Amino acid sequence: MFNKITGLVKVLFSKPIDTSTEEGRSKERARKIAQSAAMGMVAKLLNVLSGLITVPITLPYLGVEQFGIWMALTGFVAFLVFSDFGLSIGLKSCLAKTFAENDQSKAGLYISTTFVLLVGIAFVLALFTVLIITNIDLQGVIKLQSIENQDVLQNTAVTLLIIFSLGMPSAVIHRTLEAYQLGAIANSAIAIGRLFSLFSIFLCVYTNQSLTVMASFYMGLPLLSMYICGFWMCVKNKWMRPSVSKYNKICAGEIFAIGKLALSAQLGASMMSTGPLLVLSSVFGAAAITPYAITKRMFDAVTMVLSEFLYPLWPAYGEAAARNDFKWIKETFKKSVVMSLMLFLPIFVLLSFIGQDVIYLWSHDTSAVPSWFLLMVCNIWTLLLLLVRILSMFLNGLNQFKGQAVYGLILPFLALLSGWLMSDSIGMPLSILLMIFVGELLRILFMSIEVKGMMTKFNKKIDAQNKVKF
Repeated sequence: MFNKITGLVKVLFSKPIDTSTEEGRSKERARKIAQSAAMGMVAKLLNVLSGLITVPITLPYLGVEQFGIWMALTGFVAFLVFSDFGLSIGLKSCLAKTFAENDQSKAGLYISTTFVLLVGIAFVLALFTVLIITNIDLQGVIKLQSIENQDVLQNTAVTLLIIFSLGMPSAVIHRTLEAYQLGAIANSAIAIGRLFSLFSIFLCVYTNQSLTVMASFYMGLPLLSMYICGFWMCVKNKWMRPSVSKYNKICAGEIFAIGKLALSAQLGASMMSTGPLLVLSSVFGAAAITPYAITKRMFDAVTMVLSEFLYPLWPAYGEAAARNDFKWIKETFKKSVVMSLMLFLPIFVLLSFIGQDVIYLWSHDTSAVPSWFLLMVCNIWTLLLLLVRILSMFLNGLNQFKGQAVYGLILPFLALLSGWLMSDSIGMPLSILLMIFVGELLRILFMSIEVKGMMTKFNKKIDAQNKVKF
């Protein structure tokens, strides 16, 4: 074990490796994956720490209903990740290929084209928010018990949507760095932004600011940090600088070809991530969902940290496939399954016993503590999400979006519909269990079939490569 830890430390702090040989490319790929994953975990751990610290501060400060408003609105904004029409994922896939081909000129066209498109979409979303959302009664979506919170709901919703719109083009920075296996830089920017977000919570409570101001700083500062990172990268690398003159229709078509499929899969994932919270808040009210919201937030922290371990595999799989390094892909996928389960299963067992105590110590509020059954439902959900992440990194890296575009959208829709229809009769925990069975377990089944098919193809290609060698 000590030797493995020592080896990992050496990889993390090693210098770039010569990539002129297949062995060198494999080692350099592993080095960048390790560095990206390490910084990603730091960023997510800061996010987790932020959540652990802010809940016992913000819950008594805001009150149960305003806290529920915050959770519901941030869930809705996270759901809007699909509003980029899959462009950021399309960009990432296209750039992974240009990275393998060392074609910076073509990469610059992809970057500029995506940036122009995202700026246009962001403008439309902001305009829609100002003209439409400001005139809609949001109580039809989120039930409120206090009349005083009506303005809080409206103002916070509009402000967060505007901030989301302003932050949309920053996805170009993040996806470019990931595609070029520089995720460590992107994750460093996110980590810095999270630190400022955490500080802003204390400042807002100390100065007695409203939920609208608090949520704005918490969401906006990481986006600002990413923009600063992007400016710095563009100063260092001229080919990364976006320009309207570089907009290219052919590149836009290539990005959309992947993006339209990724959009469906992305929309389905967002529906399952945030949809249950919206469904439950519409049925049971903002105050009633607090135990679920806090429990889900605790387990989401576990999912986020473990996902960062897997996330760098996406561009690495794509680059390896472009170089026909199928053996590396197979071996890395198997390792990702084993290591992910080794990391999560002890957490699964531990939280099964002490999860309720952790939430009470965290929130200092007995009304926020879930039942053991609700706790275990969320625990099982986290395990299923981890399996989804493992499979999706493999399929996404190989541009296998067609299947996910179909079942990845249909199943979440059926899950949320079934949960909404059955919530009143079976209660909150069972309706959540029903939703994750339809939306997650069945999705894992379909994804596993796709992965098995790809592995069969890889075996044939590896056999063909071995015959050529000998």
